Amino acid sequence: MRRMRQIMKIVAIASAFVIVAGAQEPSEQKKSATQEMKAPKPGPEMERIKFLIGRWNTDSEYEKTPMIPEGGKSTGWYEARLGPGGFSIIADFEEAARWDRKSGTK
Repeated sequence: MRRMRQIMKIVAIASAFVIVAGAQEPSEQKKSATQEMKAPKPGPEMERIKFLIGRWNTDSEYEKTPMIPEGGKSTGWYEARLGPGGFSIIADFEEAARWDRKSGTK
């Protein structure tokens, strides 16, 4: 009977340790998972194409073609900036052509 009580005490103590260790483990896992989750960074490819970022005025000249029989000139602008998080480049371009007789510009 005395031996049985000793075994029960040992089992109770071991169970308490297992319960306490099990309760602490998930919080430690959450901390380590949170620490591991850092914001991703753009790859080296983005460094190589950063020369595209900026704003430029454009002047273009079009040769005579069946589509543009008189040829023509145009002016416009180009602007590029980094996209969200630096993972892309967003570019805008606008051009005003001077060859379309129908619209009254030349």
